[in-house]
Amino acid sequence: MPDTLADDSKDVLDKIKAEGTFDQMRVQVTEAVKRTDTLTSQVQQLVAQSDVFKSGKADSMSRKDLFDTVRKTYESKLLEIAASATWEVLLNDSYGISQQIEQSTHEALCSVYETREQQRIALHLQQQQRYQHDLQQYNASYSHHNQGYGNQP
Repeated sequence: MPDTLADDSKDVLDKIKAEGTFDQMRVQVTEAVKRTDTLTSQVQQLVAQSDVFKSGKADSMSRKDLFDTVRKTYESKLLEIAASATWEVLLNDSYGISQQIEQSTHEALCSVYETREQQRIALHLQQQQRYQHDLQQYNASYSHHNQGYGNQP
């Protein structure tokens, strides 16, 4: 049976994933990040300052080509902005995500511990039954063995 913090973490994460809670929270975080003013304004500002818009090339490009050009040019900066906005959502209590993560993690951890305790009790009962069985066999064998000595003159 697992008994380390790493085992606990893995088991809790596996439980949260299996229940669909992880995906549900990921969607909530993504939606909240999309709604943040910081993300929207920073991305708009970055795109407006791009060479493709300043040069007027954007007018002659397809939407896909325009998007690809901006993405390739600013991919690392956009990821940095998105990561910052994600942390803002995760750490700001007004979004409620941090409380949900804490509550879901606590519930999963309690469930994991409860399951382990049930497994530990079941194992203990099995060991106890094996001990009782072995003791009965020993007593039967001992009793049978002693009866043979009692019949001799």
